[in-house]
Parts: sequence; C-alpha cells; structure tokens
Amino acid sequence: KTGQDAKKKDGSIDKVKQEELKRDAWETKIMSKKLPYMAGLRNIRNIIEAGVSPEAHKMLQDYLSNEKAVLGSKQLPFRFYSAYKALKTASFNSSDPFVRKSLSGVVDGYLKALNRALFYSGKNIPKLKGRTVIVTDLSGSMGGTLSKDSDMTYKEVGAVLSTLAGQFCEEFINIGF
Repeated sequence: KTGQDAKKKDGSIDKVKQEELKRDAWETKIMSKKLPYMAGLRNIRNIIEAGVSPEAHKMLQDYLSNEKAVLGSKQLPFRFYSAYKALKTASFNSSDPFVRKSLSGVVDGYLKALNRALFYSGKNIPKLKGRTVIVTDLSGSMGGTLSKDSDMTYKEVGAVLSTLAGQFCEEFINIGF
C-alpha cells in the first residue's frame, strides 16, 4: 500500500502503515547520515522499537561510538550513562523467541557502543592541571533527580564524573562518601 492507499475513510492512517512509515523514516535518516548525534542518542529505544534493519542498527552504533563524533557532540558523560541506563532497563517484548534473541543482540550492541562513547566523552571535560582531589557525595541525600522529567540522580552524575577523572585530571585522588 502507498501512503494514500493506507488512509481510511476517516482520513486516519492504518496502524501497520504508520509503523512502516516510522521505520522507514528512522532508517532513511540513519542510512543517509542525516540523523543528528543527540537525536540518535536520545532515540535508541524508539529506533529499536521501529524495527530498522540490522545494517541501520550497526551504522548508528558505529556512529554513536565513534570517538570523533562523540567529541564533536559535546555531550557530557552522564548523558551517555543516562542512555545506557534507560536501555538497560527497557523491555522489548515479543512472543517470538527469534525476535527476542535478535533484540537482545541489538541491545547488547548499543550498550557496548554507549560504553565506548561514555569513555570518549570524558575527553570533552576541560583538563585540570596539577593535583586534584575529587570527593563525591554518595549518600542518600544525593538521591534526588536532576529534574522532574529525569530519573538521573545527582549521585549517579557524581559517580560517573569521578569514575572518568583520569581522563581530565593530571593527577587525582578519588574519594566517595
């Protein structure tokens, strides 16, 4: 069916056709290299759910974990951790065991890409010369979220940044309390 053929009498588009259009839109953006970095990072779950091809997944994973792309994105490390955390806790349900296995492999590919990107993103933090002491408050009082729309806590941001300290500190001591 073409887009016009999929329209119902009331003007709405058939649900199956909507899903195909969504998949095709994501796939076209990824394969044409016109998907902005932040859009790819923030929409991994949507892209997986849209059912893009394995080639599109591979291309996006390679892009998200490309050191030059990460550094050019200017994203702070906790953004990659946030995407990793969201993907790790997402559920992609299917009664088909082959689809479940395929989705598991796709998710694993994105988790590996995000792990690499997180490491590279530490290079976006200005370098600190000399000796630095990093003291991270990991107490319950840091369990609040960054905003009402976020599930990222202050504690997590502090932990991520202190973990990457070796990338932006000349010499450091890391203390968590």
